[in-house]
Formats: sequence, C-alpha cells, structure tokens
Amino acid sequence: MSTPQEQEHTAITVRRFFEDVFNRADRKVAEEIIAPDIVYYGPDEGIRGIDGLFQIVTVMHNSLQVHFRIEQLIAEDGITAATLTTISGTHVGDFLGIQPQGAAFSLPRVDNFLLENGKIKEVRAVFDHQSMFRTLKAGNTQSDNRQHAAARP
Repeated sequence: MSTPQEQEHTAITVRRFFEDVFNRADRKVAEEIIAPDIVYYGPDEGIRGIDGLFQIVTVMHNSLQVHFRIEQLIAEDGITAATLTTISGTHVGDFLGIQPQGAAFSLPRVDNFLLENGKIKEVRAVFDHQSMFRTLKAGNTQSDNRQHAAARP
C-alpha cells in the first residue's frame, strides 16, 4: 500500500517527464527524475539508458517541435503510472531520414511507467507510429492524410 505522498511524487515525476524532459528538452531535469538505466519502449526494440533516451528527446524536440499534453494521468501507487497524452508537432528538420515539409500532426498516445527509488525506470509508449510517418512523408496535416488514406481503394 502506498502513501498519498508516494502517489503524488509519482504523478509529479510523470508530469515532469513530459513537460520538462520532452517539451523543454531539459537534460538536467531528465537526470533528476530518470534512472540512468531506463528502458524506453517507444520503438519496439527499446532505447536503453538516459543518454539514448535524451538523444531521441533532442531529435524529436528539434526536428518535430514535439509537444505533449497530458489528457489523463493515473498514479495510484508509488511505482506505476499510466497516461493518455496528445503528442503534436510540426516537422521542421530531418527526422530519421525524412526531410521536412512542414507537416503538422496530432496523435493520441498511451504511456505506462514503472518507477524505482522514485525515478522513472521504464516507459512503454503506444501510439500510431505509421500514421505519423505517413503524415511526415506526405507533408500534409494529419487530418489531410486520413482523407487521402480513406480515398484509396
């Protein structure tokens, strides 16, 4: 059984993960709230370690002007949390070999967190990567991309 203080710490840590680490690309905060041996499962193979995580944070921040908005956060104990967020951005720089065309995107995303000793040890992110990549490659807004996809036979 966790205390209300542990639940609050978990919620604050998860909020800082999105607001400070991803939205602001603040490495100092990352080192405060993330375990050095974090495993981040956004891509299936996972990203290991704080350096690996911060590398993708920097790429997403600089090339996609990524912004996360927490829609719902559940932190009922001191070691786990789950969020529903909206990830949005505009493609302004090379992203994984995709040249920028100014495409804008906005997608729902679910993240599950595991904390150890008050720091984020593991994150499992789930969202429609393929839809985002199609949008970036087409240079459209996401809503335009869906219309094109629906019109295909």
